[in-house]
Parts: sequence; C-alpha cells; structure tokens
Amino acid sequence: MNVVYKKPYNSFSLTVSDIHTIYIQEWGNPDGIPILYTHGGPGGEMKPKHTQFFDSEKHRLIMFDQRGCGKSTPFGELRENTIDDIVRDIEKIRQHLAIEAWNLFGGSWATTVLLRYAQTYPAKVRAMILRGVFFFREEEINWLYESGAASIFPEFWEVFEAPIPNEYSKNNIDFYKEEILEKELPDQNIVKHFWCWEAGISDVSDKNPEIDFPDEVTELDILMAKLFLHYVKHKSFMKDGELLEKSAIDKIRSIPTTLIHGRFDMVCPVKNAFDLHKVWPEMKLVIIPLGGHAAENPHMRKRLIKEIENLR
Repeated sequence: MNVVYKKPYNSFSLTVSDIHTIYIQEWGNPDGIPILYTHGGPGGEMKPKHTQFFDSEKHRLIMFDQRGCGKSTPFGELRENTIDDIVRDIEKIRQHLAIEAWNLFGGSWATTVLLRYAQTYPAKVRAMILRGVFFFREEEINWLYESGAASIFPEFWEVFEAPIPNEYSKNNIDFYKEEILEKELPDQNIVKHFWCWEAGISDVSDKNPEIDFPDEVTELDILMAKLFLHYVKHKSFMKDGELLEKSAIDKIRSIPTTLIHGRFDMVCPVKNAFDLHKVWPEMKLVIIPLGGHAAENPHMRKRLIKEIENLR
C-alpha cells in the first residue's frame, strides 16, 4: 500500500571516510524490489513522509542522509563534501547491502546526484524515476535567485531581496553566500529571508501562498543554508552543463528512465526537462499540467506512484 510507513526494518550508520559517517534506513519488504531514494537540497534530509510513494509489500526502500545532513555525522560538515563524494557513498551503500543493481528515485537536487551516480556506475542501475530535474547550471541558479521566478512571485521576492543593501553591486546569491556561508554566526534575520523565498514558491494550488516567516531560526536552518550555499559557491563541483554532455548521456542512454516534471515548477523550471529530453529522446518525459515542484502535489504524487508501480 502507498501510505507512510510506520518504521524502518533496519537502520545503521556507515563510515565512508575519515571524517564522514552516513545514516541509512531500509523500509518495506527486505526481499522486495530494491529502490534507492535520496533527498533533495543540498542540505535536506530523509523523512518518513518520503515513504508514501512506495508499496511496503513490493518494495525494498533504501534511504540515507547525505554527508553533513540529517543524522549523518558530523552534521553540517563541509569538508570532503562534493557531489562525487555523495556518489561514492551511494555505491558504498549498494556494496554494503550486497545489491547487484537497483532502481533510483528522487527529485530536484536528488536528480543531480542520481544522474551523476548513473553516469558513473551505469551497470548498477536498473531504472530511474526522476522528478523536477535540476542540473545546477548557472542559468538555473540565475532563474531562481536573480530573475525568472521573481516575476511570478514578486511578494516573496521582496522578502528575499529585503536584507540586500541597495548599493550592493554583486549578485543576490553572492550576498547570501557572504552573509551565511562565510560567517561563523550568521544574522538569523538574513537566514529567515533566505529560506522564506524557496519555501513560498515550491507548490501550485488554487490559493495564493502566504508568506510564512518563521519566528526563530534553528541551528538546522543555519547549517542547511550553509551546505546549500557551499554547493552554489562551488557550482556543484561540476562543469556547467556537464550532466547534459553527449558523452555523459551516452553512458545512461539505455537505462529505462522516466522524468516527471511539473509545468509550473518555479524552483526547477520545466525548460530543464526539455533540455534533457532533447539530448536523451529515449527517456520518457511526463509533464504534469497542474504540477509544481513539490512531490506531494496531488497531481505529481499520483503520477509518481503510477510510475513506481512499474519498477521491477
């Protein structure tokens, strides 16, 4: 059944470097179809609600907290924290669990990680279901933090821009990198303004979203922001558009893959989906007309579950 599972049947930590230990959970049927789920971000964490897309009788669901995230330790650690470090961690999980090959599922930043993993270890991937694809290109960062989405949600954009001095001459995201990433104790008010923006534009409904300005900022909010901006600063540790290069796509061209993308995804614009399909026409592309960024959107959720049911 596709409901939130009550608890994992196995939880453990795996040492992956001299610095990092990652936290892993297994849910569902130990003898079921193996599916790796990884969370978004950078800086997110796995949550029980993520199990709602899977069948507890059919699927063996493996989830983990990426380096510096959730219950992985050290929390918020930026050293030895690159996309290729995460990719190697995924492969270490597969080897530890003695899974010959598995299915991959994730959305947003997770698609960046999973595409990189599949391009590095294609023989270990049975199939992929991706949601709201993101390549971490400069044009995508500009859409989200400089222009583009701002014209659709101007009221949230005002909140995002509010702390930035009028005389500041660099890009908006540079301001937040300087004020959050590069300061040991960032101004909590600036962290509030940073998180309010993306939270406000992540879904589509028949009601205008309200500006949810948190009363206080937790250590989790600060460290998640630092981790996200760490990847922005280093451009996800990849060349711009590297995941879309023909040589990279050729490695995964034969892997059965479905991309589900919301037409009104303001975080990862739908153009991303068409950019991928253009270089990878063998991939199945599904555009959800009333879909946004959030996987829990009822239109997105229904189609995600339908596609997951086809995994073998």
